[in-house]
Amino acid sequence: MSEIQFGGHVFVVQGDLARLKTDAWFLPSDTNFNLVKSWIPPRWRESVQAPLAEARWESAEKRVLRFDQWPGASMPWLANVGSDQDHTIEWYLDAVTQFVREAAPWARERSNRKKPLLGVPAVGTGMGGKWEEKAAVLSALYSHLLKLVKEFDVDIVYTLYDAPSFAAAQYARERALESNGPIWDLPEELLKVAERLGERARRGELVIFMGSGVSVGAGLPTWNAFLRLLGERAGLSLEELDALESLDAMDAGSLLERRLGGRDNLKAIINEILDVPECSLQHTLLASTPHEAAVTLNYDTLYELAAERVVGKLAVLPHDRGLNAERWLLKLHGCIQRGRLVLSREDYLRFGERRTALAGIVQALLITKHMVFVGFGLRDANFLRILDDVRRSLGDTTSQKELESPIGTVLMVRPEPLRNALFDGDLDLYPMHVPNGKDVDIALAARRLELFLDAMLYHSATRSAFFFDKTFAALLNPSELGFRDELLELVERHQEGLRGNASFEKLLHLLKKSGLNDTRDA
Repeated sequence: MSEIQFGGHVFVVQGDLARLKTDAWFLPSDTNFNLVKSWIPPRWRESVQAPLAEARWESAEKRVLRFDQWPGASMPWLANVGSDQDHTIEWYLDAVTQFVREAAPWARERSNRKKPLLGVPAVGTGMGGKWEEKAAVLSALYSHLLKLVKEFDVDIVYTLYDAPSFAAAQYARERALESNGPIWDLPEELLKVAERLGERARRGELVIFMGSGVSVGAGLPTWNAFLRLLGERAGLSLEELDALESLDAMDAGSLLERRLGGRDNLKAIINEILDVPECSLQHTLLASTPHEAAVTLNYDTLYELAAERVVGKLAVLPHDRGLNAERWLLKLHGCIQRGRLVLSREDYLRFGERRTALAGIVQALLITKHMVFVGFGLRDANFLRILDDVRRSLGDTTSQKELESPIGTVLMVRPEPLRNALFDGDLDLYPMHVPNGKDVDIALAARRLELFLDAMLYHSATRSAFFFDKTFAALLNPSELGFRDELLELVERHQEGLRGNASFEKLLHLLKKSGLNDTRDA
């Protein structure tokens, strides 16, 4: 892969900006510093009241103010975007410009990313007064953000709260692509892979496998760093800490459990380490990508946090049943908030029957779907055993053509030629590093992975979620508007007589998935 120069980028995701790890983010307010309750996580609502009451704008012209008293890890800038419908779209865009102008240099001094990451919501489309002009606002805002990332050399995550707005923002991005060409600074090879995977996701063929690397952007350690932190808490010497990394993960867990005085103490310390309030950009990009199932070895609940705004019901296996869930997440090694964790060899042996059942689910996914591995180093012995079982099973029953098609794609930060050879034919491995002699720029490679996931998300996203939402009518051409109005008129005319009819209810479900809020508004 050739080296390329990275410019600022606008990521487009669906999620909750207040729960996404950024360096700085735009927090909508008004002249009197009133905040919509949903912007403040419940556990922080009381603590922010006094600082908000004391806040003052420096002048009538200045409409952004850094909120230093915010208890989260990401720094919000309060922004006066009011609720007056008489304001022009440019008035809202000016507040975004002020935010980026102030936050960019502040974040650059503190960020550990290759480029600072700023968060911007769909300004003005909620309580800001422009909800009836969502289409125009979302399109203008995306175009404006493209200019800002270039001018200030930052990354911006454009975060949409609901499916129709997210689809409309992707539509705006599609039009920008038609006008300006590719917007991802990625080699052609990776762009093609991202497009193929995105198309598979749109067809329902993709499943996500997440390792500890996905959570690093949220402030959590890698697996080896995690073990080292536990070792430090257990009082291991420097020599023992170095030796800990050479142990099998389950043996390391057994040792740490004994040194820390038992399972309860170990779990309490793990809970303390994993207690972060915000998910990473990778979590949010993956949660926004269509898929019915995901698998992880992680104990944390950050993927669940990222998925809250995307899916109505997420089942976490094996703790929940997957009945009627829009999506399910299989946690192979347990969850910090539910039941026991699988960390030591004793845990692994104790849960033999459950382990076999869960391994069967992963085997089925590997055989029936295409698995994308993110933040996972392919070193877990349990997973390698599952993969070997699948390999041998397919070798006995699968045609030669199917055998030549890898069952998964691994997105890696750094290249590992020997690992490529080990999994050749089973998995496609794509390193994200930028060649620079013998060194690997981890921060740059991590950013490239985010760009890849954003490109994959773009190619996976449907543009239908806003079709029947009247506030996005400006995005439809005359033929589309005519079709929409005729169909809604037909539904309105027959909804009382067909209420409860299975076919009619399926139609209503489809319309609601495409942006219809209430058939009475048709």
